[in-house]
Amino acid sequence: MPSIRILSLVAAVLASFHAACLAQDRGSDAPRRTSERDVQGRDAEERDAGRRDSGPRAGESLPKLVVFETGRTPGERDLREEIGKRPALLLFVQVLDRNVAPILRGVDDIDRERALTGFVARSILLYEDRGEGERRIAAVNGSLRMRSPLVLSTDGIEGPGAYALDKDCRATLVFVRGGRVVRSVGLLDPGRQDVAWIRDEVAKIDGALPSTLDEWVERLEPELARDRDALVRELVAARIATRKLEERVRGLEQELRVASRDTMRGRNRGANAQGQNPDARRMRPAQDAREERASTQGRETQRPETQRRGAPPKDPELLATLRAFINKSNDDATCDAAYERIVARAVVSDALLSEANEMFRLVTSLGYGTERAQHLARSFLDRKRPDARKK
Repeated sequence: MPSIRILSLVAAVLASFHAACLAQDRGSDAPRRTSERDVQGRDAEERDAGRRDSGPRAGESLPKLVVFETGRTPGERDLREEIGKRPALLLFVQVLDRNVAPILRGVDDIDRERALTGFVARSILLYEDRGEGERRIAAVNGSLRMRSPLVLSTDGIEGPGAYALDKDCRATLVFVRGGRVVRSVGLLDPGRQDVAWIRDEVAKIDGALPSTLDEWVERLEPELARDRDALVRELVAARIATRKLEERVRGLEQELRVASRDTMRGRNRGANAQGQNPDARRMRPAQDAREERASTQGRETQRPETQRRGAPPKDPELLATLRAFINKSNDDATCDAAYERIVARAVVSDALLSEANEMFRLVTSLGYGTERAQHLARSFLDRKRPDARKK
């Protein structure tokens, strides 16, 4: 009997041990199955959002990336060397159309906001013809006025071979940290809806953007010089740069005031010429009154400043956006948004770029829109633009 009780006890212990082992195995498997489901869920979510794998694999060293840049220092350079070990975002624009414009602007905003943290964000255009590509990036940079201008890949429409970009994607994003690829994602239908997602991905590799002075101090203190003299030099250089920036802002404000005054003067002259403003003569400066008296004394009559120049666009989308752009009730934000839509449409082709140019000439010659609209139209026209050519 004792032997039977002992055997029963041993059997019970073995059964309990076996059950515990099974429970442990099930517990260790559960997280793995959850992780797999998470990955599958993320993949499904990205497929629904129009994203797919494109670009170098995670963990790989960032391949060489030679680009051409226009502007003040035109020429070729290797972006990989420029980035070094810093966190970075590379946007490959595989199809340049109006849908990509919000992405370009969003990436440039990220580069501007995170400049102090050392983060690098660059946009690279892929184009089959080198000459046409150089002309296109010049047009885009002149219109969007980005902090970091769009550059051109020297490897044609498919981009660098080592990057393995999916040709079916319209844009590809490569996230980099420590000289290695963290993640690469292709966009099938890029647009404004992707900007928030891009910001979230950037925060994963570069951290949250500081919002208070204490947070900025904590973030930047390790990078500051430890030597007192070097720190003083950095402080003086920063003050000089701030002073120059303030002077530049004041200069721009003065230019805006002068431009606004000239616009109002032109409107008054035009209304007087059409007999719609009998008080316009009293509103003119003395010099304008003398010029008018001289013209009545036998001089050749000069053509009024409000002579119609330019023409309305033929493109339906440009025409519709023009109506929104010149609405007198617009505030500055609404006017800026309409301007961005015009620019995004204009850079699609040389023909549309030419139509936009003529459209803005018409806006400035007839004084259409608010003062902000007039300022944006003149800014568009003041930049040198290449003549339209057939492809």
